[in-house]
Amino acid sequence: MRRTFVPRRRYRHHITEDFEPLWVGDGVRVLGLDSTRRRTAGRLTAERLRAVAALASGDPADLRVLVTHHPVNERHVTGHLDALEAAALANADVLLAGHTHSTWRRQVKEDPGLGILQVQAGTATSHRRRKPARTNSFNVLRWDGGVLEVELQTFSGGAFAPTDVRRFKRGERGWETVRR
Repeated sequence: MRRTFVPRRRYRHHITEDFEPLWVGDGVRVLGLDSTRRRTAGRLTAERLRAVAALASGDPADLRVLVTHHPVNERHVTGHLDALEAAALANADVLLAGHTHSTWRRQVKEDPGLGILQVQAGTATSHRRRKPARTNSFNVLRWDGGVLEVELQTFSGGAFAPTDVRRFKRGERGWETVRR
């Protein structure tokens, strides 16, 4: 009942009142946007999308990450094309999301031309996995200024351990896989 009458109360209490937080670190800019609503599919409003412009400032070499709860695609976000356009205008490099309880790392399928990388988080602690064979997992991102490493950590034998590492670098057509 609380979710109906006081939505996001616990989030506001334990995390932040800010639904568009921007974090700036050494060579990295990360913007979080609230894509949740009272339906399964997410939504990024025009107001929220205006906040994406904050990613564009800073050093052009900075890694720019847009974080949402829902993956920015046709199936999961109403208005996903507007969101992809806003991300492209802000020179976003990575879209990081959750919601589906599965993990993937790939270029955005409906890419507006920048080769934006989509990194989908798994589920680190939930027992509500969608498919029986799925295990809990999460991604660790490491940026050295030239190569983005995305390490998948999977739960097995009572602990999380790295199970797959992929490296990407910026190329003429967006992110390219770095072969070892």
